[in-house]
Amino acid sequence: MVAFGYSTKNSMAITYLFLLGGSFASIYSSYGKKLSKKSNINLVDYDLVLLTMPLTISGTMFGVNINLFRQYSIIIYHNSS
Repeated sequence: MVAFGYSTKNSMAITYLFLLGGSFASIYSSYGKKLSKKSNINLVDYDLVLLTMPLTISGTMFGVNINLFRQYSIIIYHNSS
C-alpha cells in the first residue's frame, strides 16, 4: 500500500479493514455448515470458540500493557544514565 502513495498509517488501516472483511466473509460462508451430511455436528465448534476468545483477548490486553510499560521503562532508564 505504501507503494501506491498511501502513508504507513493509512495503509495499515486499509489492511486491517481488508482482514476484517475477510474474517466476516469466512464466518458467513462457514456458519451453519455441518461436518458431514449424515452427522449433526457443526463445522465450527462454537463451544471451543467461547472458551478461547476471552483468553485471546485478555492475553492481547496483557501484552499491550506490558509493551507500553516496557517502552516507558526504557525511556526512564535511558534518561537516568
